[in-house]
Amino acid sequence: MKKLLLILLCLPLLFSCGEKEKENENKKSEEDVLNIKTDGGLLVTLEVNIRDVLENYSNKANKESEKYIEFLSKLDNADQNRWKNSKDYLDLVKDQYIDLLDEKSNLSDIFSSRDFDGVMNGLTNGQVIEILRYKIDKEIMKTFTTLKERTSRFEGVQVNILKTSVYGRFIVELAGATDVKRVNSILTDPAKLEFWEAYKLDEVFGITQNSIRFRGLFESDSIIMNEWFTTVQMFNQNGEFLFQPQDGGEFGPVIGYSNISNIEGRENTLQLLFDKIEEKLYEVKFSYGYLSSDKTRNTLQIYALKKDKGALLDGDIISNSGANLQNGQWEVSMSMKPDASNKWSKITEENIGNYVAIILDGKVKSCPIINTKIDGGNSVISGNFSSSEAKDLSNILGSGKLKTKLTIRSQQIVLPLE
Repeated sequence: MKKLLLILLCLPLLFSCGEKEKENENKKSEEDVLNIKTDGGLLVTLEVNIRDVLENYSNKANKESEKYIEFLSKLDNADQNRWKNSKDYLDLVKDQYIDLLDEKSNLSDIFSSRDFDGVMNGLTNGQVIEILRYKIDKEIMKTFTTLKERTSRFEGVQVNILKTSVYGRFIVELAGATDVKRVNSILTDPAKLEFWEAYKLDEVFGITQNSIRFRGLFESDSIIMNEWFTTVQMFNQNGEFLFQPQDGGEFGPVIGYSNISNIEGRENTLQLLFDKIEEKLYEVKFSYGYLSSDKTRNTLQIYALKKDKGALLDGDIISNSGANLQNGQWEVSMSMKPDASNKWSKITEENIGNYVAIILDGKVKSCPIINTKIDGGNSVISGNFSSSEAKDLSNILGSGKLKTKLTIRSQQIVLPLE
């Protein structure tokens, strides 16, 4: 209770002090944005997705309740009003509760998650919204700091990040930048790093043979299996199996390939297919990554991860990273924080002879076999990277995971002055 009173008493002071700082920053920012560099580049407007933050804070255990459904409906209304109103998103949400601000149990129940350590219990809707604002302000500042860290390592580009008068919105000025896709990746990739144990191909065969649910798939829904063999290649044009066992008779972790010209469409198609089959194979979570030897990035490798074990290691675990040239190939080295290092040591000791997939933002970056226990928290991602790809990946990992989802509101290519 003392903690709660302290937060509520400090909120007005924090907001009043912050307003003057914001006014000065906003005035400076809106003047500075006019100073686009004479050699051209990119001008990107980013915005923290406040709705996504609110949904992540909420207690998902109550998502089927009437209050939670009503909450999502009010967020939908705020989304619609956002385009015709200058208010910030949280104020638009507050407007949805304008006649209920003094009532209790609506928002306090929805945000009774571990993120708030019981602070929300018994508060009015108005009090909950003010605590949310305080919490989101901190998330926005962390996001701003992470962006500054990432862009400060952008080789050959001068970067200026400006806050604007719109809550959670930034303008990023990148003088000399020309590669839009690369810029977007550096600015918005969450950098969610996970380590999962992967099945070997022969293990996947064993699961499918022993699964009554999966055998029923052949009998009752051959359309799905036809879709699998149309989308995922496991045989060549002569009908020969693409995979060969290793010396011990075991296979590696790749279970198929996908090569469809429309990359975005292919990834959506794969995910829908994965969802259908995962309903039958509860033990498996499918994922994919680029075939390292294919420099065109047109070929995807398919993996089957051990869903029952979940991520062996994840979160904010990297202390530093670097891009290195080894034997003519670029790779990214990572050093883990002490707690993660201890876990990694135990994971590698328990998984000698197994494959562990290193996954970044949902895609498999590397899937090495564990040959020995690894102490010291060191790991390497290899994948036939170009110099810029390795350095960008090292940059994203080293600067840390984005705390919030960022949306690109607009993007402008600025031509150099003649």
